[in-house]
Amino acid sequence: MELNNLFNDLKKQHELLQKFLDLISLQQNAIINSDIKALEETLKIESTFFNEIEISQKLMIETIKNLSEKYSLNLKSNKLSDFLEALKDKNEVKLGGFFKLQASLKKLISNINNVNNQNKMLISQARNFIKEIIGVFANSNKSPILDRKV
Repeated sequence: MELNNLFNDLKKQHELLQKFLDLISLQQNAIINSDIKALEETLKIESTFFNEIEISQKLMIETIKNLSEKYSLNLKSNKLSDFLEALKDKNEVKLGGFFKLQASLKKLISNINNVNNQNKMLISQARNFIKEIIGVFANSNKSPILDRKV
């Protein structure tokens, strides 16, 4: 029964992460389009996703601890991968769905990291561009703006 709970927790976490990926993709569009209002709205929603993902992660870890005791597993950590490998060695349970879901979660997390890195790069470029523009206007007014390297 608890194994089903763990699977359901993982599915819920997958859904949350997919929604989070959609949200940060919206953030990326807001950054690209300079839509400050949309960016602010997505940032407000982002904090609720963090809380939900954190709660989901804690539930998953608690379930893994309980299941490792139930199946007498000696785990190195409370990671899902360690748990699945140890449980696979027991040959008591079919874990195909777990491994597929785990692979899907890894891919989803990789996609989230990629979009986050792209967003960081976009924000950094925007900051540098703004600094350069301010620098152009702050410096002497003797040379025309079009002759300056931007």
